[in-house]
Amino acid sequence: MRQARPSGCDGTRSRGSGPEEGEAVRRLLDRRGTTSTAPDRHTKLYPNYLGRIAPQDRDLVLPSLMNSLALVGSRDDLLTRITALEQAGIDELLIQPVIDPPTEMARLAKLLT
Repeated sequence: MRQARPSGCDGTRSRGSGPEEGEAVRRLLDRRGTTSTAPDRHTKLYPNYLGRIAPQDRDLVLPSLMNSLALVGSRDDLLTRITALEQAGIDELLIQPVIDPPTEMARLAKLLT
């Protein structure tokens, strides 16, 4: 099984990310007082996990990061992205429904069938 894994989450440049994305990740790590390798980084990075993005952190939400780390967009956009992931050997998507899990999962199932 091959899973999709975001790259460059430590603020380093990686394939598909540039200096702007790396800088946004570095600023987030700095704001939270943690590093990419700290054992407690997840609790520091995501204090309001699945909540709304704090207004003071919205400058870190770059369209390029959203496009590379999340599946967002129209039905056609999602089908294109999922097909590309599948062709690259990804055979599992991890999904976190937030607002209305039953409805979101039903919509995803419809999209994928």
